[in-house]
Formats: sequence, structure tokens, C-alpha cells
Amino acid sequence: MKPTALVIEDDDSYRLLLRIQLQRLGFSVIQAADGWTGVKLASLHTPAVIVTDFVIPRMSGYEVWKSVQKDAQLRHIPLLIVSAHIDGRWGNHGYQDLHTFYAESLREGSALGLYEKGQSSEVLTSTLRKLLGELPIDTQAPNDRHFGDTVLVKVPEYSTNTMQVRF
Repeated sequence: MKPTALVIEDDDSYRLLLRIQLQRLGFSVIQAADGWTGVKLASLHTPAVIVTDFVIPRMSGYEVWKSVQKDAQLRHIPLLIVSAHIDGRWGNHGYQDLHTFYAESLREGSALGLYEKGQSSEVLTSTLRKLLGELPIDTQAPNDRHFGDTVLVKVPEYSTNTMQVRF
């Protein structure tokens, strides 16, 4: 049985991108568009990892982390914080930046990683590997990779100048 990853992201396109990347790494993925729903799903499914945007509706990534830390069933779950602005200033919860939050989480013994949107999928994989030690795909033979219900389609390039389709 594949381990579950919970993705909490309010941007539909980026949530889909994260889901596909995590499925390629061997995870079964559940998704939420806001922090409150994400925490409820975490309680129901106890995922192997939570990947959450830092600025999301109904609970920030920081508030998701605090809620997870208060729950004995969930506090062991590693959390990967995703943000477009790793060095941005977030005043709604009293933290100057994500690095201050990261330092506090480490002092409390939490497994927390930071991933900046726009970085390569290799950086995401590396960050998850540091958090989890081993990824589900690491334990499978190369031809035994299952992508869940996702169908990957290569979209051809279309050029109006040449009227050719290239793959």
C-alpha cells in the first residue's frame, strides 16, 4: 500500500502540479484548498507527509503546523512548507519570515522542510528525501512505478508559421 501525502494549496494549478509530482514519487495524494480542511483531512487519513502552502485561506501554513503539533496522532508527520516567497515577510502571525518559523519548528523537534515555488522537481524530491529519509519510489523497481489515476499526456507544440505539429 502506498503512503499518503496531503497537499494543502489554494491555487488549483499548483495543487495539481504537486499532486502529479508526488504521485511520480510513489505517493497516494489527498488534497485540500484551505488549511482548515487540510487539518481535518490529516486527522482522517494520517498522511506520511503534509505539503502545504504557507499563505492559504482559513489557516496559514504556520497555523496548520501548530494544529498538527497539538494532535498526538499527527505531530510525528513531517511538514513541507511551500511558498513563492521564502524570504517574504508574513505579519499575520508574528513571524518575520519562514526561516524564523523553520528555526522554531526545529527547536521543538518537528520535521519541517522549506520549498520555494518555481524550483525544479529535483529540488522537491531532494527536500522530501531529507524530510522522510526514503521515498516510496526508492523501494520500487524502475518498471514498477504506478502514477495512480493520473494520465500523463504529451501535448504537441503547434506553430502557426509552419503549420507543423512537433512532439
